[in-house]
Order: sequence, then C-alpha cells, then structure tokens
Amino acid sequence: LSEHEKELEEVISATTIRTGCSPVINLFSRTADAIPLNHRTTDYRVIADARAEDSLEVYSIDHVSVDDQDGETRDFAPFYSVSHGTGAETGGYWHATRRPGPVDGDAGLFRNPSEMYLSLLDPTFSPWQSGRGLLYAEVTCFNRNLPEMLSHRRDAVPIQFSFAGAAGPVTDLVCCVAPTPVMRNHMGRKNLWPLVSQLSLNHLSLSSGEDAVAALQEILTLNDPKNSVQTTNLIHGVRSVQAQPCVQRMQTSFVRGTEIRIVMDDENFAGDSAWLFASVLSHFFTLYTSINSFSGLAATTVRRQTRGLKAWTWPVETGNRPLI
Repeated sequence: LSEHEKELEEVISATTIRTGCSPVINLFSRTADAIPLNHRTTDYRVIADARAEDSLEVYSIDHVSVDDQDGETRDFAPFYSVSHGTGAETGGYWHATRRPGPVDGDAGLFRNPSEMYLSLLDPTFSPWQSGRGLLYAEVTCFNRNLPEMLSHRRDAVPIQFSFAGAAGPVTDLVCCVAPTPVMRNHMGRKNLWPLVSQLSLNHLSLSSGEDAVAALQEILTLNDPKNSVQTTNLIHGVRSVQAQPCVQRMQTSFVRGTEIRIVMDDENFAGDSAWLFASVLSHFFTLYTSINSFSGLAATTVRRQTRGLKAWTWPVETGNRPLI
C-alpha cells in the first residue's frame, strides 16, 4: 500500500468500488425431457428442454429415476458414489459423460457446446437390463452463451432485469459488469489420467527437487480452463519450488507442517500480479494439506531476491483435506 501506481490512479473513480453488490451465477434446476428407453443404445442424450435446446445446456445431473411399464418408479444412484451396498439404489446406477456438441465451432449460442449423455448400469458396469420405460433426470442447467451475447449489444446501457409484480424488497437488478463467457473444458481421454493424478499431490511431489516445478506447473495447467497465453505465461513463471517440514506453535501446542518457498520470474508478471498469483497459490496449497497440519508459503521474484528484499509471506493455514 506504500507504493503508487499511476495507471491505476487514472482509471479508478467513485464508481469503481460499489457496495450492496452480489455475484450472479447462471445456474438453475429443472426436470429434463423424459427419455424413452429403447435399449438400442447404451447411452442417452440428456435434453433439458427440446423447445429451447439452443439456449439450455446441462451443467450437472442431480437425480435419475425410471418409470417402468408397471408404473413402478426405480431410483438410480451415481455409479461413482459411496451408496453401493447401502440399499439406496433400487434400480441400478447411472453414469454420465460430457462430449463436445455436434456443431462444435459454430457461432452464436452453439459456439463450442457440450452435451451430457447418460448410461444405466448394474454393479458390474454392464448395461442395465430391464423392460421399456421412461427415464427422468433432475438436472442443473445454464443458458449456454446467451448471457455473453447480451453483453455484445451496441448500446452501452447496463443490462437490467425487472421482476413483474414483485412485492419484495428487490424489484430490479442491474448488472455492474457484463456477463463473463462460459468456460468449457473438453478434457478428452489424454487428460483424464493427469487429472486423476491431482489426488496424489502431497509433500513428496513438491519436495522432489527439479521435478517439483514440473509437478506444480502440470497441476496448475489442469486447473486452467482458459488455457490462454496470459495464464500459461503466469504458470511458466514459476522458477523454483522447495518444500520442507517445519514445526510451529499454534495456540497451546506445537504442530508439524510444511513450509513452501517459491521463486518466480519477473519477466512473466506485470505490476503486482506476482504477489496476487502467489496469494492464490497459498490458498491452493491449503486445500491439499491434511487436517492437524498446516502449510506456509514464502514467495519472491528473481529481482527481489537479487536486491535482498524479504520474501512475501502469508499467515499459515491449517489443512482442509481430511485424512483417510
């Protein structure tokens, strides 16, 4: 706070910081169209609403059930869940996959779409065998690229919504900023194993010398949905990573934890972005630290290290990852 940034001083005004604002996320629940089970295919495309298919995309599947010909309703549990053998599943299991849409690359609402496909399985991961019926799915949806297209209007008037007949404390909504684009990440088979490898991030993977930088950069790349030149430049700005065990007094006892030291290249960061990037990493490491332990981060840049300036540090945080 003791430093001055001339560029920021010129763009910040009284309207830059506003109170009473709240983030808005374009997610809502609904029942998808019923799917007739014909058993001629092993998976079925989930359509939220065929009448508005161009503006509705499935974000997640929350509940699956099947009404058979006898009028009996069978509930299906997610295949990758802890409900196996508990009796929670009366019909079987369901498995969902996300695939790129059939018109991938087109413009408008269907630009870079994705579709959800649902399979019914038995405990051996074989197709569920039963008679005909109707499959129902409770899903969470969003409006594809519609919010983003609203921000491309020629006029500069902020987007505003009014609630017809509203009698509550809120009658109108005004968007302070334009809706952000939808970020989809079509993983593909080649990235599935690196994604699973995040489950094994531990002290060993970050304290293995030269491999520590590559391990951290791979994890950050997997969590970068934009995959843009800017974010890639930040990720490759990490030059060295060192992790070592440490002991610190917390409240009335001593706790074992991990001290992580990171050095970043100034050429990959502009302004104070190196400090902001390291702040995100501090929280990121906490998510992978087990309970009853802690992680502490000390970060600096090559230029600050050369000048003998003290490294940035953040308060140590106890871990959020439960022990198995």
